[in-house]
Amino acid sequence: MIQKREYYGFRLKQRKDPGTVSSFVFTSGPKDIIEWSCVDRLAERREGIQRRISDARLRAIRRFFSLDPVNMIPTSIVLAFQPGTASFTPFSEEKVKNMRIEPGKLLSDFCEWGILSFEFDPEKPEKERPAFVVDGQHRLLGMAGVEDENLPVLVSALLGAELMNRHFSLSSSTTRLPKCLPILCVH
Repeated sequence: MIQKREYYGFRLKQRKDPGTVSSFVFTSGPKDIIEWSCVDRLAERREGIQRRISDARLRAIRRFFSLDPVNMIPTSIVLAFQPGTASFTPFSEEKVKNMRIEPGKLLSDFCEWGILSFEFDPEKPEKERPAFVVDGQHRLLGMAGVEDENLPVLVSALLGAELMNRHFSLSSSTTRLPKCLPILCVH
């Protein structure tokens, strides 16, 4: 059965070039995100973009939340919605249109508040879901496993992104990734 999701947030376009991909920033519970996103792992297919799940990292995240009720993870996870899978509907709010991010630059030049909508079938294979996790799989899965709490997760989602086989180097402060991985290609 097809399900629909709608999230309130803002769409951000960092560059003015018409070919620039937009981001949409919103919050959701990790268990909900897991229902409609895919984690494309290197261990499962050569073109995957995520490393293997580390049970130790998941336990560490869950333990972090259990140690103190004020502990939080303020960084976002990054998702990418495949082309044609999500739509954005802007609001026309005068208050937002006149806000400035710095002298001479209006927030509305870069950002629009609105609703991101998409549909998905939870019965279909994970690879057919509308979005895939680009960064933050351990935070997402670790937070989903926190008992008795559905913690909100900050999400930065690329709209209309797909994977292409190119080489790039990505470093992480905790674990080095292979230097040769598929690149996220945005149109």
